[in-house]
Amino acid sequence: MLLVTYRSDNNIRVVYRVAMELVKLTFWGLQCLRCDHRWIPREVPQDANAKKPPVLEDEDLPRTCPGCRSPYWSKPRQKRTKKDR
Repeated sequence: MLLVTYRSDNNIRVVYRVAMELVKLTFWGLQCLRCDHRWIPREVPQDANAKKPPVLEDEDLPRTCPGCRSPYWSKPRQKRTKKDR
């Protein structure tokens, strides 16, 4: 329960009781393959009933991860072998 209070010009206090509840939300988002940071991009159209994720063009994808600032957030790390050293 949330109480919202307003004051008018005549020092009259008005109190409204607003019932709030928590709801489960489902959004499509992005995940960094380097640091596992997850975020919801601003320009992605969100449809709650969509079964498939929306298709993003290259210009819609962010340049870096907001968590680790890596420009390679969409490419998995390559494991180094003994031959590469």
